[in-house]
Amino acid sequence: MCYSGSVSETNNVLIIGAFLSTLCEIMLRVLRGIEKWCDERQLSVNPSKTELILFTRKLKIEGFQSITFYGKTLALSNQVKYLGVLLDSKLSWKNHVEAKCKRALAAFYQVGLRRAVGTTWGASVMHETCSKLYKIANKFATKYCHSVV
Repeated sequence: MCYSGSVSETNNVLIIGAFLSTLCEIMLRVLRGIEKWCDERQLSVNPSKTELILFTRKLKIEGFQSITFYGKTLALSNQVKYLGVLLDSKLSWKNHVEAKCKRALAAFYQVGLRRAVGTTWGASVMHETCSKLYKIANKFATKYCHSVV
């Protein structure tokens, strides 16, 4: 399976097949068609914002031909973001779950820090604040992130 998408997530091409050389030929024809269509309508496309990923379980990729779009050779990406979901070439959820946990932890730490510190800060509240933050962070990480990952 071969995928090409733009960063804006509005234009995507998905090609499914068993033979990599055939997929590459089809992708080249599709991209030439997109170039022609855009040129006829005087639209511009930024090829540096185009990503190419090959979804496969194979360890060794044989038969891959270079794909060019508006004169720029597209490199194979290891992961792409599609509608907010991180997809990697093996279609595992590991990177997506890790990114979501990291984002949730960052948000939690910000909220927990504001709640623990409040409006005062200084040497007298430092020990109590650090203790609260430590307990909040450990409780959250233990309950949620360890069970997900």
